[in-house]
Amino acid sequence: MFLNWLDRTITTLGVTFTIILSIWVFYTVGPWLESNYFPVTSKITFVEKYEDKGRTIFRFQYEKKRQCEFNSFEWFSGRTFKENHSPKKMGSKEVTSNPSGETYISSMWVIDAPIDETFNDPLIVWWHQCHPFWETKTIIYP
Repeated sequence: MFLNWLDRTITTLGVTFTIILSIWVFYTVGPWLESNYFPVTSKITFVEKYEDKGRTIFRFQYEKKRQCEFNSFEWFSGRTFKENHSPKKMGSKEVTSNPSGETYISSMWVIDAPIDETFNDPLIVWWHQCHPFWETKTIIYP
C-alpha cells in the first residue's frame, strides 16, 4: 500500500517537474531561436538620411520575411539609448505592417537627435507580434 502511494507520488512529481521544465524551456529558448533563425525582416539599407533642425530624418529599404504586426523599435547609438517606442513617421499618425514576401522602402522616419549622434555605431532592433506567446526581436542594423 505504502509503495503504491510512493510510486504514484514520485510519478506525479516527475510529470509535474517535466511539464514545468518544458514550459520554462519553451519560453526561454523559443524567443532566442525565433530571433536568430526566423527574423521578421532582413537587415535594412539606408537609402536617404539627412538632418533638419537637430533631428535626423531617414528612409531605408528592407525585405519583410514574415507576416507579423510591428510593435516598436529600439535605437542604440554607441552607449547612448535613443528611442524605444513606435516611430514618429512624417505625415503619418498610424504605424502599419506591410505584407510579407516583398522588398519595401520606408516612409520618412524621425529621430530627435543630430545625425552624427544618431548614426554613431547604431544598433537598431525591431519588435513584432507574430503570435500570442512573446514579442519577436529582429536586429535590423548592423
